[in-house]
Amino acid sequence: MGNIISPNPTSVIYRLPLQRIGSPVQNPIETAISNSWDPNYLPEKSIDGEGLINSSSRWMSSTIMADTVSYDMGNINAIDSLRISFFQWESGRLYKYSIYSSKDSLNWDPIVVDIWSDSSEWTEIEFDSTQTRFVKLVLLESNQSQPASIWEIELYGPAGVTGINNETEIPNSYTLSQNYPNPFNPTTKISYTIPEKSKVSLKIFDVLGAEVVELVNSELESGEYYIDFNASSLPSGVYLYRLETKSFVETKKMILLK
Repeated sequence: MGNIISPNPTSVIYRLPLQRIGSPVQNPIETAISNSWDPNYLPEKSIDGEGLINSSSRWMSSTIMADTVSYDMGNINAIDSLRISFFQWESGRLYKYSIYSSKDSLNWDPIVVDIWSDSSEWTEIEFDSTQTRFVKLVLLESNQSQPASIWEIELYGPAGVTGINNETEIPNSYTLSQNYPNPFNPTTKISYTIPEKSKVSLKIFDVLGAEVVELVNSELESGEYYIDFNASSLPSGVYLYRLETKSFVETKKMILLK
């Protein structure tokens, strides 16, 4: 353990928050990459949800900071808050870090710059709601001379439709994709496309056919849509989700496994 250095609290720079910490939807992260890692502690272990229950499930760099970990949600989502569980927070280890967002992984906008982690299990921050696909965590230094390491990172955004891919071609048919991940706990992403302006209904049902929740009930322009479904209040089991318009109906099965 290195010498402890007290971070300067005046170095904190926040963007003006618009929403409270902990928006209801956790955005799934598909991939994680870093510029350095120990072979036993891969970057994807920081998004597997096991970091707080599995002592080996964390990312750790193979070098002393600075280090970068980038996360890809697979689609453009709205995010307005996030939280990070830093390794050895309980031993007084603090990290100075910055976070950036990007829609294309080429042009990056700062979310927070040169701030220090909290001395608690989760460091939570909120910021202006922003549309992004990629999030980059840059770990700059620590108050202990050790490689960077984090248990988990989680990204949150407002409920409902969280993104529309405006850069793709206008779809030529209705589609309802299989939710991802599946099985899931407790959030999953449902994607669908509509080729023309339509009144759209997207509902969740249990296996007996009883309606659980209506996620979408509105008139939408043609395009590709995706929505995050949070089933934290539901019991484990098989559920059905149905997309319905005036000229299209399709139903798919998903599994909630807690």
